[in-house]
Amino acid sequence: MKKNLYNLSILIISILIVGTMFLTVSGDSDTSDPITGFYVAFGHTLASNFLGSGKILLNPYILLAYFLPLIFSLVLLYFVNTKNKTWIPRVKLVLVVIFILTTIAFLTINYTTKMEVTLLGQTSSKSIHDLASGDAKLGIGSILGAIFSGLGLLIVSYDVATKS
Repeated sequence: MKKNLYNLSILIISILIVGTMFLTVSGDSDTSDPITGFYVAFGHTLASNFLGSGKILLNPYILLAYFLPLIFSLVLLYFVNTKNKTWIPRVKLVLVVIFILTTIAFLTINYTTKMEVTLLGQTSSKSIHDLASGDAKLGIGSILGAIFSGLGLLIVSYDVATKS
């Protein structure tokens, strides 16, 4: 029963991480439109007219940070419910690495997310941090994502350490 509680809590935390995709992950004091995790993960055109355009480029690192914990927690539940239990410790170790990388991804989202601005035919691509002149702040989505990832890391690490 205790093993299933750990595995179920890992799944719930992974679902919560995916849920933070729809919250604001970055912004600065001048931005009226919030930048959500969905925009960062899949890319989004902010504005486009005859003078120029601005868009958030697809960030595969953040896309993986949202979905890999969920995918591997489902893989873990699959192996827990089958007769082949030899893969469970390996999947848990992979989950430890994934939660570490996911925590880092959410805390560095302003540095890894690129925005492309085209004005009168000239294109410039910079990170959100650089475009905001160092004033970009983490949004509630990236903060909660990092907290959930850290919590998932603690649970999986404890589970691996106690060999349950």
